[in-house]
Amino acid sequence: PALKAKIRRECRKPIPILVTETGAAALYGDRGLESRKWTEERQAERIEKSLSFLLSSKDVAGVFIWQYCDARTQSSEWERRPGCYNNKGLLDRFRRPKLAYHSVKRLFKDIKAEKE
Repeated sequence: PALKAKIRRECRKPIPILVTETGAAALYGDRGLESRKWTEERQAERIEKSLSFLLSSKDVAGVFIWQYCDARTQSSEWERRPGCYNNKGLLDRFRRPKLAYHSVKRLFKDIKAEKE
């Protein structure tokens, strides 16, 4: 909302917004009844909520999900992350899909069906 207000104040006409990073982290196989840090359920909920909001906005021209798959990072910068990985992928480091992968697939399938 704050970004949208700033754009309206400073631009003479509406401009499309491209969201270049949205997502959440999860460890493959970490599932639970409660939504807590690192669970696949929490990642799926957060991604589904943010994508639903962003893709329903007429001001948003596109969205990039951060990121496709978990990736190793430099330990000096990510030493507090499990295994020194950026765990925000829709797939884990072995390319196994997390719950968020299925949420994203379903959301885009629904969007495609609406346009047909």
